[in-house]
Amino acid sequence: MEDERKKLAKILLMLGLVQPAYSDTGWVENATVLRTLVQDNTYGNCMVYLDKLIADTGLDCPSRWIAFSCDGTFNARDVASKMLDSVMMAFPQVVW
Repeated sequence: MEDERKKLAKILLMLGLVQPAYSDTGWVENATVLRTLVQDNTYGNCMVYLDKLIADTGLDCPSRWIAFSCDGTFNARDVASKMLDSVMMAFPQVVW
């Protein structure tokens, strides 16, 4: 009986320590996309690199990379794909 109580106490303690992960959201205005990254198993599989710091929006983010979570971790895959498509259309085209 005591072993069962210890097991139950451990399980309840572990469940109490588990917290969901939340990401902050912000708005970066007048930014230019400098690079894109679409790669398996890397920060949600799709990212863009901006010419502005994300920290300038008030978010605690030292990077210029933005992940869209194309792997479906934080939003639906089709939504992330549409966000990436929008960025790709806005990506500056080099004219030679």
